[in-house]
Amino acid sequence: MSPSRRKSKNLFSSSIKPKENISFLKKMGVDKLKSSGFTESTAHILHVFELHNENVKHSKRIDELQFTNYLSNTTESAKRDKIAELGYDLSYIDNDKGDQVRLNDRIKSCLALYIDQIEIDENIFKIDLSSFYSGQTGVRIFVKCEVSRNDEGQFKAAYKIIMIDPFHLVIPSQFNGFTKEYVMNKTFRENIGNNLCISTYFDK
Repeated sequence: MSPSRRKSKNLFSSSIKPKENISFLKKMGVDKLKSSGFTESTAHILHVFELHNENVKHSKRIDELQFTNYLSNTTESAKRDKIAELGYDLSYIDNDKGDQVRLNDRIKSCLALYIDQIEIDENIFKIDLSSFYSGQTGVRIFVKCEVSRNDEGQFKAAYKIIMIDPFHLVIPSQFNGFTKEYVMNKTFRENIGNNLCISTYFDK
């Protein structure tokens, strides 16, 4: 569905789906609940998708880190469309293209742009958003999971989006024989002049 046809936003999308195969994030949530003593059926868990805070929707650029998540009119349409879809429904992060992040100094410094404090044992996950037509769009989402139990006794796993990284600058990778440092520098220089905030598409 294109952003222009959308009628409402689903910023706090809960979903208990009768899937045979549980998604990556939900498995992480279930595992975290079990480590806290949860022993009931997973059907009793409420899964919700939220923003860590409103700042997540706003782009930032830090030259010292060679990081930016500002967009431009020439940024691939697949990236811009996927961010707009995420703004429409946060549960788009609920897929199987995820992995747990091994925190290092660079990753912590980038995440600190959006989250005040990262605990030593904090579990941070990265989710790659895909396009139906082109497969990988390159938009990477960083998420943390918080578990709780409400007054009615229902268990909840909340998946909180803490950062949107459209250019994979938080965790750069080698590409076509080039080092990750070269790729990071090149990608940053190509996008250093971007001036469109993520919210331009997220709030459509």
